[in-house]
Amino acid sequence: MARKTLIILTLAVFSIPFLSHADDLVFTDPAIYGIHNGNQGGCCENFVVASVVEHAPEAFEIVRIEVDNRDFSLNNHAGMGNMQAWIYDSQNNLLAASTNTCYVQGGCLNLYFEGQSIPATFILVLGGHDMLQGYANFTISNIRFYKASVPVGIVSGTLQQYESDATSTISEGGMILNGEVVFSASLQSSGAGALQLQVELKGSGLPFIGEANVLSPFVPSGSFVTADVSNLYDDEYRWRARAVDSLGNASAWQEFGTAGNIDFVVAREPVIIV
Repeated sequence: MARKTLIILTLAVFSIPFLSHADDLVFTDPAIYGIHNGNQGGCCENFVVASVVEHAPEAFEIVRIEVDNRDFSLNNHAGMGNMQAWIYDSQNNLLAASTNTCYVQGGCLNLYFEGQSIPATFILVLGGHDMLQGYANFTISNIRFYKASVPVGIVSGTLQQYESDATSTISEGGMILNGEVVFSASLQSSGAGALQLQVELKGSGLPFIGEANVLSPFVPSGSFVTADVSNLYDDEYRWRARAVDSLGNASAWQEFGTAGNIDFVVAREPVIIV
């Protein structure tokens, strides 16, 4: 749904920061926006390329925008010249502005932001500055919105398994005489969100499928955390774990001990040797 917005554009040329592009795509607006015979053939004018209400699947912290464009200008093959982006809330309060402009000719990549928090519904304004003589004819499409990837993980060497007292360690392949096990680790993240230890526990002969079935409470980054399970049947068990933050960013699965080994054995019923 398009929204008409009267704005005064003042564009300047900014240096483009060197940033990693290891970002997560939040969503894409596939619609096509554009200017037809813009600027009446004049030079050096500011105009609005698009002013649109966007609906993201969730609130997020924006770090960059990418767009595709096609330039149909006959005598102005620089298209619109420079473009910048602004983001407003539903009350037209400015939330974020791109820290650079991009020069549009066949593609406008990496309009950077500073990780500002953006609500799920917001207004995007793309502004252009025509730098050359001639009519500007172009389209903008596939606007891609990115948030930063937040590395989360288990601190190396802290993954451990304990008996029910959460003190007595169970050696890899060790036997316990009850069906209670406590899993533990220290969790870390470069983000501000709370972290959870997720464990995937499997009995003998069952493969890992990427679904956690033992969960810890959420804790701050840098915390030691435990997750416990009880009432396990007599069997041989393997397990692996990962860290997940409150926004759903997850580390890779890490198997306890040597991959493929039996991690512990539950033997509640006594074995009588005759």
